[in-house]
This record gives sequence, structure tokens and C-alpha cells, in this order.
Amino acid sequence: MGTESRRRKVTVEDLVGHSGVSRSSVFRYFQGKPLRPALREALETAISHLEGVTPRSGFVQEVLVSMTPGGARFEGFAQVVDGLMERLSQVGGKVRLVAGAADLPRAASPGVGVLILGKNCSEEESEASQLEAAGIPFVLINRLLPHTRWSSVGIDNRRAAAEAVGGLIDRGHRRIGLWTEGEAVNRNVADKVLGFRDAFQKRGLAVPEDWLFHRADGEFQDLQGRLWNNGERPTAWFALDDDFALQVMKQARNAGLKVPQDLAVIGFNDLESSHYSSPSLTSIHVPFRRFGTDAVEVLEALMRDPGRQSIQWILKHQLIERESTDSSQKQGESL
Repeated sequence: MGTESRRRKVTVEDLVGHSGVSRSSVFRYFQGKPLRPALREALETAISHLEGVTPRSGFVQEVLVSMTPGGARFEGFAQVVDGLMERLSQVGGKVRLVAGAADLPRAASPGVGVLILGKNCSEEESEASQLEAAGIPFVLINRLLPHTRWSSVGIDNRRAAAEAVGGLIDRGHRRIGLWTEGEAVNRNVADKVLGFRDAFQKRGLAVPEDWLFHRADGEFQDLQGRLWNNGERPTAWFALDDDFALQVMKQARNAGLKVPQDLAVIGFNDLESSHYSSPSLTSIHVPFRRFGTDAVEVLEALMRDPGRQSIQWILKHQLIERESTDSSQKQGESL
């Protein structure tokens, strides 16, 4: 029991702390990229020490993670990899990060599966079709697909967005801002925008089109002049991720507005940075780590039953209320 618990706690940050190498070097190791011998030895020694004992065997022996370039910089992706490492350490499997379709296997091998993480719609379609044709089990991560052809693990982003925006509407807000980017190519962005619209339509209200902005409307740094100082302004903002929400709060402060008294703000992902902002950020919690652990379970189920077409694995999201939407503050159209 003690050994299993110790193994379950192995994370990317554990490897960084135990080996003394940088976070980027850990990801380079899992990507199979060249490392100085001393760094590689330090990492492999840390892995052996942290795992402690020889793991039990399982159906899943190796998982290739096809990540978007630069994905390692996103805290949520790192959490997915942490969860993946946790589960694979228990079944004797290993993880390898790859760049995309060119690095994916062309034929099925026993115990080998693929996770597709953070790609745009065309990349997902291309890689999933390639893997499907080769008979290789795979799972799309952080996706809720409009069909059941392919396996996926994720939350219902559309529903999460609708619940968050609906809460703002029910508090009296009507002028709610939203800045979108990549709606046509990013499935998650498209789902969140649909959820934004759903919240108004469900309540028989007109969608505030004047407060929906797109990348083509100008760079984000123009928001202070275009919104805050031009007469009527939004009383709330729904951001598609926490980083953008924090930028909104910064721009609001620069314009002399107070959050949440003058502007309520909700983010998405509930990353650690949202906990320590001032004011602390209300955000939708996304269980990124569970995506990694549960994806291994889905891959194993697919390997045990090769005739099974797909599995759709939907995890729960949660709106975490913090100071940026403090319900004790007076909010709404009167502001």
C-alpha cells in the first residue's frame, strides 16, 4: 500500500526536484530528444528512486502523446502528463511525447496507444483518421466530440460555459463581454462560445453581440480604450481561459475600475495562478490530471476489447467562486 501511494505521487515537478534538472529537460527526455548524459542519468535515477519497485504488468505498455508545439508551457498539459505518469507507473508502461502525425506509428503494436492533446480541428481529424486506419487505439484529450466515432476524455465545455455565464445573468448582468480567438479551428473555443450563447437563449434573452469580440477586431491591448473609456461598458466578463481573465482584470484596474464591484470576471481552467491573483479569480475547474489517469483506463479498455469502436469519457467540471465575482458585492446593470 505504501509503495503504491508513493508511486501515485510521482509528477513532473517531483522529477525536477529530485533530479535537479529543469522542467524543460524533463519534457525533452519524454520527447526522446538529445540530453547531456549527466542530465539523462540524473532523470533516470530519479525515476527509479521515485517509482521504488518493479511495477505490475498491464495491457498499456507505452503511450505516445501527440502534443501541440509549446504545449509543455501550459500548466494544464503538464497536469495531464503528471496524471499519465501516475497511472502508467502502476501498470509498467512508459510515456513518450511526439510532435505530430509524422512521429506517430503506422501500424498497431501490442500495448501501444496514443493520446492527442491540444491540437486544432484539422490536426485532430488528420491524426485520428491516420490512427483509425492503422488500427491503433487512441484517445482525444480535453474534448467532447459531436460524434461517437473516436474515443475522448474531457469535460462538457459548452455546458460549463453556459452555467458560468448563466450565473452572471442571474445576478443581473446583461452586458457580458467575451473575446474569442480561434473559434473556427479550436473545438474547445467553439464549444465555450456556444455555451455563452446558450446561457442567454435559455433565459429568452438576446445575446449581447456588441460585447462579443474576435481577433480580427484588434489586439487585446486595445480593449482599455475601446471598452472601458467609451461610454457604456460591460459589467461582467467571461474569459475562455485564466490567463486572459487575469489580463482583463489588469486592464480594468488600469482603467480605474474595481473587480468585482465594477466588473465581475470569470476564467476557465482554474490553474494555480488564479488562486493567488488579487482579487482571486473565479474559474471553472478542469480536472486535467484526471484526463491523464483516465485516458490510460480508456486505452486499456480499448486494448482489452479490440472490437469496441469508441469510449466517450466525460468528467465533471466545477465553478470555483472566488473574489472576482464575490456575490456579496453589489453587481449588475446599475453599476
